[in-house]
Order: sequence, then C-alpha cells, then structure tokens
Amino acid sequence: MTFLNKSMQFLKDVKSELKKVTWPTKNETVNTTIIVIIGVLILSVFLSIVDTLLSTYVSWAFNAETGPFILSIGVIVLLISGYLVYRWLKSKR
Repeated sequence: MTFLNKSMQFLKDVKSELKKVTWPTKNETVNTTIIVIIGVLILSVFLSIVDTLLSTYVSWAFNAETGPFILSIGVIVLLISGYLVYRWLKSKR
C-alpha cells in the first residue's frame, strides 16, 4: 500500500468510528459547562483566600518584631497538620 492509500484508509476508519460516537445533547453540554464554570469560580475564590492568608502570614513572619513568634507558630501548625494528614491517610489503607 502506498502512503496515499494508507491515508485514505485511515480517514475512512476515522469516519466510521465517528459514526459510533454518542454525542452529548445541547442540554447536557450547557449543564456540564455551567458546572465547570461554577467549579472554576469556587476554586478561584478558595485560592484567592489561601493566597491572601499566606501573603499576610509571610509579611508577619518577616517582620522584625513579630517574625520569630509567628514563624514558630507556623512551623508548629505545619508539623501538626502534616502529622494529622499522615494519620488520616494511614487509616484509609
């Protein structure tokens, strides 16, 4: 078979496979799009809140007066939350 024949056969196979596809209805597409947009909005709000909290924490941590205290609290919270996540994941096995 030549390259042209192989290409034509491939395109025929693609056409026959596309006839087997069950395409979503307009209503399903609209509903799925709305769900994705809502999910993206919720995630962006969550990430904005986390970003604000972390930037506030970092600015406090590098302040000369409160820095060591805030930094030590952050390390303690990080260690405790890491330990709790580790125990939670271990209990799921």
